[in-house]
Amino acid sequence: MELKLPKGGALKVAKSGAFTAKAAKLSCPAGSPSACAVGVKVSAAKKPKAQLGASQLKVAPGKTVSLSGKLSKAGLKKLLAAGQIKARIAVTGKVPGGETVLGSLSAKLTPKRR
Repeated sequence: MELKLPKGGALKVAKSGAFTAKAAKLSCPAGSPSACAVGVKVSAAKKPKAQLGASQLKVAPGKTVSLSGKLSKAGLKKLLAAGQIKARIAVTGKVPGGETVLGSLSAKLTPKRR
């Protein structure tokens, strides 16, 4: 499993709470027996370090995808109330029967405007 995470940036969060970090790439080795599992946890960077959301995704063997995730309803409510939140996004990738890769990135979350 390979993680390519940028140092930081800004992410737009949709009304549903979904976000995608296009600069962050996750790839699963071609020799993997099945899809790699990726866990994404989003928490506020400043105190109180509240959990804003968590999600999981799968990456097919030999494929590369952008990092995506979703905020919880409570996390989205906090974001809308604050207007923007500095967050830490922790990523855990696991190859079936193999290595586990950890990484994180900092990002400023802002709601998408229509």
